[in-house]
Amino acid sequence: MAETKIGKYKVVGEIGRGAMGIVYKGIDPYIGRTVAIKTIRFDVVGQKFAMEEAQSRFLREARSAGNLNHPNIVTVYEVGEDAGITFIAMEYIEGASLDELLASGKKFSLEEIVELVCRTAEGLESAHRKGIIHRDIKPGNILIDQEGKPHIVDFGIARLSSSTLTQANMVMGTPFYMSPEQIAGRPVDYRADIFSLGCIIYELLTSQKPFGGETVTTVIYKIINENPPPLRAVQKNLPEGLECVVNKALAKDPQSRYQSCRELIEGLRNYPNLALRPADEEKKKTMRRFPAVLAASVIVMAAGVAGIFFLTRGKPGQAPKDAGKESGRVISSGALQQEMAPKQKEPPPPEASKEKEIAVSSEVKSPGQSQAASSEKPSIKTPREEATPPKVSEKKDRPVQKAPTPPADAKKPEEKIAARTEAPPPVVKDRSAEERLKAQSETDIRTALDGARRSFDAGDFAETLAQSRKALSLDANHAEAAKLFLSATQKLASGEIKGLLDRYVQSLKEKSYPEFFRKSCSPDLYQKVNKEMEVLFGLYDDIQASASNLTVVVKETSVERIKAQADFFHVLTGKPRGRGTKQVLFEGVYKWSLEKAGENWLITDIQYDVKQK
Repeated sequence: MAETKIGKYKVVGEIGRGAMGIVYKGIDPYIGRTVAIKTIRFDVVGQKFAMEEAQSRFLREARSAGNLNHPNIVTVYEVGEDAGITFIAMEYIEGASLDELLASGKKFSLEEIVELVCRTAEGLESAHRKGIIHRDIKPGNILIDQEGKPHIVDFGIARLSSSTLTQANMVMGTPFYMSPEQIAGRPVDYRADIFSLGCIIYELLTSQKPFGGETVTTVIYKIINENPPPLRAVQKNLPEGLECVVNKALAKDPQSRYQSCRELIEGLRNYPNLALRPADEEKKKTMRRFPAVLAASVIVMAAGVAGIFFLTRGKPGQAPKDAGKESGRVISSGALQQEMAPKQKEPPPPEASKEKEIAVSSEVKSPGQSQAASSEKPSIKTPREEATPPKVSEKKDRPVQKAPTPPADAKKPEEKIAARTEAPPPVVKDRSAEERLKAQSETDIRTALDGARRSFDAGDFAETLAQSRKALSLDANHAEAAKLFLSATQKLASGEIKGLLDRYVQSLKEKSYPEFFRKSCSPDLYQKVNKEMEVLFGLYDDIQASASNLTVVVKETSVERIKAQADFFHVLTGKPRGRGTKQVLFEGVYKWSLEKAGENWLITDIQYDVKQK
């Protein structure tokens, strides 16, 4: 096997991949030194002229960055070209990136965080003094050696602050850590690196990103328009001074940030003596007092309502002073007295009174009744009332009528209901017809399976899918039909989803993405993604996308529905409106969840991972 070489370096393995190229592990054959070799791709820039311009600028700036000499910056040994490949050979750090450590769940102590960030800031300060801005400070570009010391990598793709090559400039950045001015395409200086470092401090202290979001558009919007959640609201045990440092590092306006990395270092070293501004502290106190103030207000209001109620009741039979005012309604004094007069019981109905009177008058008083009872005023009746005999119950005098005897042949009601609901006699099935149907079904299954086998052997997987689906519709548990269906689905899925991915990339280039998302996404996802793309296209022009390393896994198959997941490496670039600087808006892995319930695949969910892979 031929030995692989880049320049004079022998390639011994691959370290990682990114949007701009591949990083290899190599050996310098002359001194036996282990190096990291990063190859750079310029085809993502676009036109040939832009590629040549970007390559020329890169070589010039990378060589200038090679002059950086600091213990917390990865040393660049050589920048060159070999067989059309542009590469950087640099110091090899035995360890892991800060991004990998955070992803593994490693926790840093407060002292370790302060020391790590201060050392990183010292490396940036050294570069800034020489006029070099990194522009892509993120956990993936900070390597931690085996002693726990940080080393900044990728200064080779930074742009010198004095460079005039701006038309084809590609500002590398990861949205989570980009400064507002960088996203908006405004002039960028060393304070953009301070903002990015502030994002890393926040993440180290809280284990979450300051500007999180499910999509790139959401992250961009938050960085430009919103402040991150207060540091101590996320991690309550942190000192107040650290919140002061982070707030200043993450200021939207560069003028309000630390004006140098040296100032940031001083703030971190002196954080125990820092305190929030009085206005911020008073705001916090107000928020803490708010529940108590609200409760006291409720109590006072309740007491006031109760006092008004008792004051306005007055004495019995006496109208209150403001009784004439009731919800703005004016009441006259006569009407007011009438309303306040005690309600008299309504007299009982005449018939009820008469029955009660009869019952009372017919009572026989016993000799032992009290004197008070005997002294009651006797009721006075008119002669007409005395002559009227007491009512006698009609039921007692009315003769009882016997029900007519039904005829002997008459049916009882329940028998009539039973007769009406009696089931019809069972139908005798034709056994021979049933056997004929079963035999026909078995014949149809064999025919469909034969067609599925022939189609699969011939490579016609669409026909295999159709025939195996037909067999499964006749027998859902047929093992061979299910196996053919799954095999054909897996064969077809990769090609079909690859075509869908190509249409997505083309739709961004042609700005026909609304139609693509309408046809290719579930209704809920279409509404969400279409709005986000409108925001993105409102901020940027010339949006381009590339997709590579597609992997498709079929998750679930049935006759009615197929589910799959597609992962691919995605790079999204664009130019801020009104400015000519192209930016990498996203670099990472996209994950599509898809379903197929007919002829076409539908994207049901989109997630992404910005880790370098």
